[in-house]
Amino acid sequence: MIKKFKGASLMTALSIAIGIFAVTQFEPDAQIPTHWNAAGEADDYMSPLAAFSLMPLVQIILLFIFSKLHFFEPRGENLQKSWKAVVAIITVVFALLTAIQALIFGAAKGLMAMDPNIVFALMGFMFMVIGNYFGKLHSTFFIGLRTPWTLSSETVWRKTHRLGGKLFVGSGLILVLSSSFIQGETGIIIGMSAIAAGVLSPLGYSWWIWLKENKEPIGK
Repeated sequence: MIKKFKGASLMTALSIAIGIFAVTQFEPDAQIPTHWNAAGEADDYMSPLAAFSLMPLVQIILLFIFSKLHFFEPRGENLQKSWKAVVAIITVVFALLTAIQALIFGAAKGLMAMDPNIVFALMGFMFMVIGNYFGKLHSTFFIGLRTPWTLSSETVWRKTHRLGGKLFVGSGLILVLSSSFIQGETGIIIGMSAIAAGVLSPLGYSWWIWLKENKEPIGK
């Protein structure tokens, strides 16, 4: 099943390769920055082995979990119908993780300064890709905007993901633009606020659509 996630597998292999190379570039007791505040100042450190093993480990675990989705998904037919979208979403998430692995190495090696705006811009592109595929997802328990209301109705699922896709693309675009043209915390706050709105609004919308579909609230 893992072979079906060729893009994610390639991203994982690239992260591992970057990690192996990176570990050889530093002394074992060196301190590698792995977290930065909004000002771009490092505030957490790890040893080279830990710093450059973390991202590949996360990817390997996620890849294993995703490769077993067909065993756990009760709506297997819907998962199969959604497969192209599922693979695309998983691939872009793995691409972001690999990019972060490369950025950590670049910053530690002094090849570049770690600018949080770069990470947020990459996140914006990820949200745009995910949003583009939201409308192609069928109702499943593991992928998509899963609320009690979307999972109880195909209509609610479809309408919620149609709206969610547009909001994810718009929010991602705002995050890319704010990270690119508005420096510092202000740009990050604007972008993350857009993402929060893009994520939370469809959840509320799913309840509203479900309420309209059922007309009478439970208990009335």
